[in-house]
Amino acid sequence: MASIEILDFLDQTFANQGVIKGTGEGVSTGKFYKTKAEAIQDIISLIEKKLSNDEWVIQVQNLK
Repeated sequence: MASIEILDFLDQTFANQGVIKGTGEGVSTGKFYKTKAEAIQDIISLIEKKLSNDEWVIQVQNLK
């Protein structure tokens, strides 16, 4: 599980950041976006990529 934040710079640009709760790792794409939707989608994709390599996630997938 992770928490995410979308940063609104009030000049019609957005950014993102988040924390992977299991590890406490902070993540960000380090980019600026023109829409909130783009910022949300990119941080979700980044977190999914990081979680797919997580040892616990791999173990759970192998139980299937």
